[in-house]
Amino acid sequence: MHYQLFIPHKFAANPQHLHDAGLGALLRDEDRKPNFSDVANGPENLPGLMVSWGNPVPASDPAWIWEASGFDPATRQTDAFWFGRNAIEPCTPADISRSKGYLGFEITLDDGHNWLLPVVSQLPHRLVIDRQTGNWERQLKQGWQWLYDLSTSTMQKVLAAIDDDRQFTFADVEPFLVASLSINYRLCRPLLPWFPLFSDENWVNVVMQLLDLQRITAAIERRQKKTV
Repeated sequence: MHYQLFIPHKFAANPQHLHDAGLGALLRDEDRKPNFSDVANGPENLPGLMVSWGNPVPASDPAWIWEASGFDPATRQTDAFWFGRNAIEPCTPADISRSKGYLGFEITLDDGHNWLLPVVSQLPHRLVIDRQTGNWERQLKQGWQWLYDLSTSTMQKVLAAIDDDRQFTFADVEPFLVASLSINYRLCRPLLPWFPLFSDENWVNVVMQLLDLQRITAAIERRQKKTV
């Protein structure tokens, strides 16, 4: 079942409240819009705004577990929102899939579920003629350049680490991993405490598939040849 969110002391159907709570990445123009409901008695009887992508369920429903978000270093806020989950019907990837998904690869993450992660080269492109060469070229459609730039900068970090004969770290790739998850699913970094998806055993494999395994493998082989 889809999770619910509660933003204390905020009211009215204003998407800016999600941005202010550090949850703006949940919103996407091509995705289903959330429902906003003013409530007088949210978790711990706080007044505020209930946010849901289905029929809102009262915080008093005994089947629902509510937990405060804690401190978020990005927004410098404590308990900016509450996360609600159904104890009987746990949230699955299918529950939080966006209205429109993008091609990529399916992989089992640490929660035991299969997740579809996009490959940048398979995101929406248009074919345009280069005015200098007269050749057809693929060009990312508007709105996707940010992900391409993030993938490029992450690739540079990974290749630099390999070239320096050191292991790249989870911190090097975490922004790109989280961004990739948010393309097909209503997820963002502040919600990941409730979605234990990555482990020591899987994150490197995920990165290598997201960034193109063949290119990274080629870089590793070049490095190994240098040391022979």
